[in-house]
Amino acid sequence: MKYRKRPYEYQLEEPERFKTGIYGYNFDTKYFSMEEHGIVTVKVLYAWDGCSGPTIDDEDKKINQDGKESRTAVPSLRHDVKYQMLRLGLIPLSYKGLIDREFHDDLIERGFNPLRADIWHMGVHFGGASSCQPGTDDDNIMEAH
Repeated sequence: MKYRKRPYEYQLEEPERFKTGIYGYNFDTKYFSMEEHGIVTVKVLYAWDGCSGPTIDDEDKKINQDGKESRTAVPSLRHDVKYQMLRLGLIPLSYKGLIDREFHDDLIERGFNPLRADIWHMGVHFGGASSCQPGTDDDNIMEAH
């Protein structure tokens, strides 16, 4: 049996499709796929932990409890999926800057405070290097016998 040590906050109940500025790659994994013209499809049951690090997301949690979509859920999903593409070596590490900028833009598009989005962008830009290194994707998967 394989399992992850850490819990996830979100899990997709329907596919999520979005466009990215990453072009020329075509692949299909168990949890997401990418088309050459930059369309990513994240499949049902993909799980992610939302925004991590030293973030203050109390306002976002309140929005979730009220039954509305979290303003950070979609941006964090898209960012996590693209970082996973880097870790799996499906796209080159040179896309990290673009991925971080798209995260910032996704936050703004969903009504996030621009100054706060700038700070979160700096966080992933400067603190996200260890989270997207090729070959590190399965570090949290444990094998039980």
